[in-house]
Amino acid sequence: MLARSENRAEELAVRTALGAGRGRLVAQLLVESLVLAGTGGALGLGLAMGGVDLFKRLNPGNLPRVDEVALDPGVLLMVVFVSLGTALLFGVLPALKTTRSGPASRMSRRGARGVGGAGWQGSLVAAETALAVTLVIGAGLMARTFNELTSIEPGFEIGRTLTLAVSLPTTRYPDAATAASFYRETMAEIADLPGVRSVGAIRSLPLVGQIGDWGLDIEGYDESVNPRAAGDWQIVAPGYFETMGIPLVEGRPIAWSDDEDAGPVAIVNETFVRTYWPNVEPLGRTFDMSGTRVTVVGVAGDVRHNGLTSEIKAKFYIPVTQWGPVTRGIPTSMRLVVATAGDPAALAGAVRSVVRRRDPSLAVAEVRTVEDVLYSAVAQPRFLVVLMGAFSAIALLLALVGVYGVISYGVGKRTQEIGVRLALGAMHDEVVSLMVRKGAAMVAVGLAAGTVLAFGLSRYMESLLYGVSPTDPMTFAGVVIGFAAVAWTATWIPSRRAARIDPIRALKSD
Repeated sequence: MLARSENRAEELAVRTALGAGRGRLVAQLLVESLVLAGTGGALGLGLAMGGVDLFKRLNPGNLPRVDEVALDPGVLLMVVFVSLGTALLFGVLPALKTTRSGPASRMSRRGARGVGGAGWQGSLVAAETALAVTLVIGAGLMARTFNELTSIEPGFEIGRTLTLAVSLPTTRYPDAATAASFYRETMAEIADLPGVRSVGAIRSLPLVGQIGDWGLDIEGYDESVNPRAAGDWQIVAPGYFETMGIPLVEGRPIAWSDDEDAGPVAIVNETFVRTYWPNVEPLGRTFDMSGTRVTVVGVAGDVRHNGLTSEIKAKFYIPVTQWGPVTRGIPTSMRLVVATAGDPAALAGAVRSVVRRRDPSLAVAEVRTVEDVLYSAVAQPRFLVVLMGAFSAIALLLALVGVYGVISYGVGKRTQEIGVRLALGAMHDEVVSLMVRKGAAMVAVGLAAGTVLAFGLSRYMESLLYGVSPTDPMTFAGVVIGFAAVAWTATWIPSRRAARIDPIRALKSD
């Protein structure tokens, strides 16, 4: 709008000379500006409506009151205010400036349009570019973080596995043997369903919630190194490791024969072995838990439990059939895991029916696939990537429109000069180079300022990043080079048009 008002100066001068009043000209430009700004505001509202729905769908789950986000009257009022403000500021003020001088003054400058430049417009474009570069670099850092997170190996397989939570009330399951019997019979019935490959159960599913530790007296461990030996504890049912695809590095898996009549056993993870038995064979080793000596019969692969980026801690698994004898507790809450041959969601109803058939009063909760669990684990960084990506795209588009607009304005303002140059033998490539240099100077200033600004602000993103430095040179260089390439395209298009100007028509334009 600013560039357009400059190009229309002579038109307005002619209208004034023909008798049009200043107020009428300002009113005309105001109407044009209002139509443009109003159309933009309406389109913006349409995009915002879709944006709000997308925002709600991408909610990572920890944003409060997301359901209340809407295009309320306050938002609509703000849109009207911004649209009218844009029309007045960038439509009326340039119109007043343009019509302030007399028509003779404006028309006498027809032959000097190539003299001088639009420095104020270049400053606006440089500022737009700087802000866009800052946002794009931030989005690039978040994208790198998301890529690093999704490449982390969680320690289990995510394909075709259904999970559901089951909680047993102590009023009907007053002891550990009754609870263990329910899980055993229910899992056996689920295993007989068509399409089920294997079934298991675990107290706390990885990446779903935090897990606590239990103080241990570990055989052969020198407590002078660390006086508090402990491990994250899990209750596990046979079939869990096979169903989740967790490798058994050494020893044997848990079996239903590991009951209250057998000796207490456990499976530990690799971190447990590295922490407490780094140079000895772990199988057959024991640790004391609540006064009961437990023997290690297997070593399982490490699994990321508290989060994809959280530290992997020492962990041990006690059979559900031995939890009561070992701790005198009741395994009331467990998560069943079901590996399927086809779509796991298709078996959700059948699995739920089995549980309710065993006990109609039980509530089956959190029925979802393991793939959904992993998807939720990266929901927050994905949410930030989408938001910053959207803002960056808008800022980038505005900056490129600014570059294109200023170069187009320069082409229009220097039409006669370009015509003279071409008439005197200048090559088309020289004309293109002349105009491209103007755009390159604006973009270069913006790129430099934006890089410095991003370098300073990116340090505040450090807590959101993983596997990438807040001053990652690859991201900075990639954004600067990519932005420069796109901006060059926005500069080249109007510059190429300038080289196609017919010298005769350019010299006769006035």
